[in-house]
Amino acid sequence: MASSRRDISDCVNEFTLAMYRQITADKPAENIFISPSSVAIVMTMVYVGARKQSEEQMAKTLRLTNMKRRYVLRQMERFVEKVEKGSKYITIKAANSLFPHSDKRILEEYVLTVKKYFRTDVKPKDFTSEPDKSRLEINTWVEENTNGKIKNLLPEGALNSRTAMVIVNTIYFKGNWEIPFDSKYTETKDFVKLNGDKVNVRMMRAKKMEDVCYTKNRKLNCKVLKLSYKDRKVGMIIVLPKENDGLPALERKLSLDTLRGLVSGLDLVTADVSLLKFKLESSVQLKQLLSALGMVDVFDMDKADLSGMGNDLFVSEAYHKTFIDVNEEGTEAGAATAAVEESRSLEETYRFNADHPFLFMIWHYGLDVPLFIGRLLEPSTVAEASFEHKRQGSRTNDVEEHTKRRRQDWLW
Repeated sequence: MASSRRDISDCVNEFTLAMYRQITADKPAENIFISPSSVAIVMTMVYVGARKQSEEQMAKTLRLTNMKRRYVLRQMERFVEKVEKGSKYITIKAANSLFPHSDKRILEEYVLTVKKYFRTDVKPKDFTSEPDKSRLEINTWVEENTNGKIKNLLPEGALNSRTAMVIVNTIYFKGNWEIPFDSKYTETKDFVKLNGDKVNVRMMRAKKMEDVCYTKNRKLNCKVLKLSYKDRKVGMIIVLPKENDGLPALERKLSLDTLRGLVSGLDLVTADVSLLKFKLESSVQLKQLLSALGMVDVFDMDKADLSGMGNDLFVSEAYHKTFIDVNEEGTEAGAATAAVEESRSLEETYRFNADHPFLFMIWHYGLDVPLFIGRLLEPSTVAEASFEHKRQGSRTNDVEEHTKRRRQDWLW
């Protein structure tokens, strides 16, 4: 039974694994890239207004069972505060905003609670007479808070005259590698897919990279490498199965204990590192995903009980989009989550060659959670990357793929 003193990081990590397992089961042959932290923040804001069975289902899905609401609020307050802290060397921007209907159908007590504990701005909108104008204004807010990386979070038709409120969270991250890759060593190499087929990719290489964190995990039959950003409180964890087709078996073994084992107990070594330059875009329909995880009633117009935020409300739909671009210099990443509610109407040199499918995370050591998690099964080919480069025009070969993660778009 969960303790009321449980740390919110454990809850987010368990929720992360549940999301990841469900998505990989639903999309076994696809690349995945998600920000469960962004999802957890928005859904916890919804949970604060849930009551009775809706509250119980959300608590179970978010791993908040048997935790008092006041304790959850205090924990999330600290969580959000830590997410927002960047440094001289990395940029982390987190922003939360409530867009309630200007007719004041959302309870003032709820607005004040999430404003206090989630550092949320409140920006009323007239969804009745100007739903599409409101949608465009919300999309502009998201774009501004993710340095222009997330556009059109809410698709056309997402809002209508029944919309009561939109809740949005954005996370933006940008950091350069502590030890960058030299682009003159980047070369075309083979990447072996799960089925054994090979594709040509652009592979970054670093010989005798010093003081990298590395280990072998026998339980998961994999190698683990951490590439730090200049501020060491955030790093990219790459989990590489020993076998070319070993990622599905590894994913089935993931648990809270194995997850923690992947980010702890790493040794400082000198290693020859090969990592492909890659871009990923991922899109997930969260209503179906979260319902499969047990959060059912909140999406049901007849069963949802969100009386802690207003009368006759339910979560109408959810969208989730992400993007990442990895290159020699570092990583830029972003995530956006929106919930739309409607009225009920060592000296040895080691080798790490990521030339087959792998799992990766952007891990925040201050929070002890991944800001992002994903897997790469199907990389872009050299020809595709070349076409993208020509289409974008002015970017140089050496700088073209500045590790950028782009965000998640969620609509509830």
